[in-house]
Amino acid sequence: MERQGYCKTHSRALIFIRRQKYSVLDIYSYIKVSNFYSTQNNMIASYALDFCDIDVYTNYAVVVIHEGITTSPENLKEFQKLIDIHYGDKPFVYISHRINSFSINPSIHLESSKIPNLVGFAIVSDHPLQKKQFKIEKAFFSKAFQLFDTMEAALKWKDEIIRGID
Repeated sequence: MERQGYCKTHSRALIFIRRQKYSVLDIYSYIKVSNFYSTQNNMIASYALDFCDIDVYTNYAVVVIHEGITTSPENLKEFQKLIDIHYGDKPFVYISHRINSFSINPSIHLESSKIPNLVGFAIVSDHPLQKKQFKIEKAFFSKAFQLFDTMEAALKWKDEIIRGID
């Protein structure tokens, strides 16, 4: 099954195929060949995956999980392949922009805490339920972890975290 995606950093449509046909490395090869990288807004790449949309920037990634998804360790493995491609061992912050309703097993944060160059995790949502969810999730994540009402506040915090390790 195909999923139509749009490359935000380059004005051409891309077709993203489910993992069964093309791996993350296949997508990376296409990106590299098509000179996908852009300096506009520091965005490096944009992905439309089965379970989420990911915008990769110089030192952070913004992830929007799709409506109705239940996150799993397999999702984390796929995300980790992408961050290995784009960040290597460079520090970065994960920003979860929670605009959709989905389920998360908070224990996934035990595994994501083991990603050595993941230095912070931000949740962006003004929904009151997310404040309760945040408290639960925070107990499972061993690094910097914050909840913000706006993306601007999360990005400011991200800058502080990144500056603190440089």
